[in-house]
Amino acid sequence: LYSTNEQFPVCLFTVLTEIEAKQFRCHEIYVDTFSVNVSREAHEVAALFFTVIVPIAAGSPQELAFAESAHRVIGRMSRTMAANAPHMPDFCWGVRDQYCAYVHDYLPISTRGGLCPRFLLYGKPADWRRGHIYVWGAPLKFSPMEDPPHKRSEMSEPGWFAGIQWPMAIVLRKSDKKLISVSFKKIKVYESIYTIKLDEPIVESMAMKNFEHQEVDDGLHAGASDDETAATPEHVQS
Repeated sequence: LYSTNEQFPVCLFTVLTEIEAKQFRCHEIYVDTFSVNVSREAHEVAALFFTVIVPIAAGSPQELAFAESAHRVIGRMSRTMAANAPHMPDFCWGVRDQYCAYVHDYLPISTRGGLCPRFLLYGKPADWRRGHIYVWGAPLKFSPMEDPPHKRSEMSEPGWFAGIQWPMAIVLRKSDKKLISVSFKKIKVYESIYTIKLDEPIVESMAMKNFEHQEVDDGLHAGASDDETAATPEHVQS
């Protein structure tokens, strides 16, 4: 998630630090034959973690098939989340991609016998309750750090769920459109607006009501029976 190629050594240091924080170690890194990937700064960062940088053969992207496949999967998930939340600003693409990688660890993989990456890493089933997986862009309420000025003021602020930076949630604050980190214990996500319970009737829209009233006033239902007039759709799906 860097904007220029010169920031690659800094990003590489961050990634290797996160890998060691999970009690793993990266022994080899296969990279493209770009100058920044095999620069002296990149080799110095890799040497700090006892990692070897291996450039692939020139003009052979198939040697990075696993990385290219991961980019395609994360990109597809990220575009789907963006289409599902058009109210989220464009600058949230970075946290959205990070959240897609987090959600991907909980999804089963067909080529791995239906096991999720998290189970393959830690050897135990994923704890969905502690995973805090929500719909990206869902509205929420969070408790700010500042105390309310008086007892009658609001104790929470509105925002949108923008991702996870464990052990915190990334929230897009509605007041100034800034990304902040909030504890999971201080947020309440209302993602039910994105789901439809098919076992419960949905309230018909006002446009449908007005249209039916207009037809009744015009006398179009004069010859219809009471059962046909009272029949209304129980479920509406978009």
